Amino acid sequence: MYTIGEIAQILAVSAHTLRYYEKESIILPDRNENGERQYTDSHLKWLAFVLKLKETQMPITQIKEYTRLFKNGEQTTEARLKLLEVIKVLLKSN
Repeated sequence: MYTIGEIAQILAVSAHTLRYYEKESIILPDRNENGERQYTDSHLKWLAFVLKLKETQMPITQIKEYTRLFKNGEQTTEARLKLLEVIKVLLKSN
């Protein structure tokens, strides 16, 4: 388990950014008995992926949509792929 500070340091982002992602339901960390955020290796991998999406200039609204689709399981694979293809097209046009 990782604290918010540890995750922020590992990913080179601010704790504020992590709290924002939580507020936007992009990441939902576990909480310990004191209510402190606790992140797993799975959370770390997901956040690393989210940061890669941000590097593509994907808007936060689309990252939220991708997250929603991902949480809904395998049946959303095609919709997620289409969302990524839109970003690919946008990047090529820039």
